[in-house]
Amino acid sequence: DLTLLKSVRPATGFVRRAEEAPPDETLFVKLSPFLLLFALLLTVVVVLAKHSASDFLYVLTAILCPSIPVTALLCFALPYCLGSLRIFSSGAAIAGWSGVSDIGRSENLIVTDRDLFPEGSVEIESVRIFADAPAEKIISYAGTMITASGSGIANCFGDLMQKNGGAMRRVENFEYLSGGGMKGIINGETVLCGSTDLMRLMNVRIPFRLVTRTSVLLAIDGVLYGIFNMQYKPLPQVRAALVGLIRSNRHPVFAIRDFNISPETLHTIFDVATDGYDFPPYVERFAISEAKPARESRIAAVICREGLGPLVHMADTGRSIFVATRVNLLAAVLAAVVSMAAVFALLLASGYVSAGVLLLLMLVWTLPAVAVSLFLRF
Repeated sequence: DLTLLKSVRPATGFVRRAEEAPPDETLFVKLSPFLLLFALLLTVVVVLAKHSASDFLYVLTAILCPSIPVTALLCFALPYCLGSLRIFSSGAAIAGWSGVSDIGRSENLIVTDRDLFPEGSVEIESVRIFADAPAEKIISYAGTMITASGSGIANCFGDLMQKNGGAMRRVENFEYLSGGGMKGIINGETVLCGSTDLMRLMNVRIPFRLVTRTSVLLAIDGVLYGIFNMQYKPLPQVRAALVGLIRSNRHPVFAIRDFNISPETLHTIFDVATDGYDFPPYVERFAISEAKPARESRIAAVICREGLGPLVHMADTGRSIFVATRVNLLAAVLAAVVSMAAVFALLLASGYVSAGVLLLLMLVWTLPAVAVSLFLRF
């Protein structure tokens, strides 16, 4: 299945994809021979029925006129225009029909730490250092482990190290642990950094009255040395995106590196139901979040703002454009066939059809495309 993966990368190829042929052009290029044969057949029938071989060119022209209806020009252009205007407010753009097609057919969407908690929405609420350990050492160890994990809270610990004179240390034998955390060796000492669940699994004694559901704990050689209580601020736009994501038909995969973030935590922070959320095991999340676009993978859209809101807004709008375009294409093909048949019937009945009638047929068949494009949810 196609998967939407947001990554920091150059926008190379975006303009070229945006300039690729729209689906209406491709469709009617393929249908043109069949429509021409159909028009020729109807023309022969009219000419033979009216015994007017001299009117062959006139009849053929009249029947061919609505074979490429005006609505064909609106099939993709109108919903794409409306959708692009809509996502422009989110700092996003989709790469033409090629990008719309990829987004519309995608089944999965990968959610990462910065999508849920952009910069500034997480902070360290309190810090506790135990066993008379140097604060600079414990903070440096914690910051080093968190930064090495690539978690979304790395910036918080980077700021904490800067304020307390800490520095990054060299980590050896770094590994992720299934309990929710990391393990490594710094200066010959075995360092554990993770959640209360991990410390419990590793038989590290914890003062439970001092920890919360979102605490980051640091242990050295099996002894707890630091507790960092984190505070997560729920952004309204992220909450709205989570609600919209669960209502969509797309499968969200939460590849969150922050071991504190779980379905229960999201439910508590954002007050949303998380029954349909897919949280892979902690170790597997790193492989998913580290995934890079394949060589054959092409850019579908650009997003210039952080947070889950712009991502979900762009994905939902892209799917709406995709559905609207396909409905409009069906209506355009139906308009071509029905209009040609209507002109054929008029010619058989009266032997004449006016330019006003042809124009009216064209305009009437634009109404379905306008209605679908305006009223489909963007």
